[in-house]
Amino acid sequence: MSRQTYIIDRLEDNGWTVLEREDGQTFNVPSDWLPEEAQDGHVLTLEAEVSGKESRLHVALGEEETKRRREAAKARWDSLPKGPEGDIEL
Repeated sequence: MSRQTYIIDRLEDNGWTVLEREDGQTFNVPSDWLPEEAQDGHVLTLEAEVSGKESRLHVALGEEETKRRREAAKARWDSLPKGPEGDIEL
């Protein structure tokens, strides 16, 4: 079985979902292939199982990995320097 991790980049209105690999490459899959609760930013694990002439694709949400990545992104955001508060005159 081969296993890959992807991030849901976005859910399109046309029934397709854009997935992004760790190397930044993106591709589209039918949204029906994903778990119902899948949303932008979720981590997915895809496992391909090939047995003779038959192939199966197992898709699972990586809830712990999604949570870890969101917390890391928030920490990076919070660590950015803050600009001046209040109104700015141009």
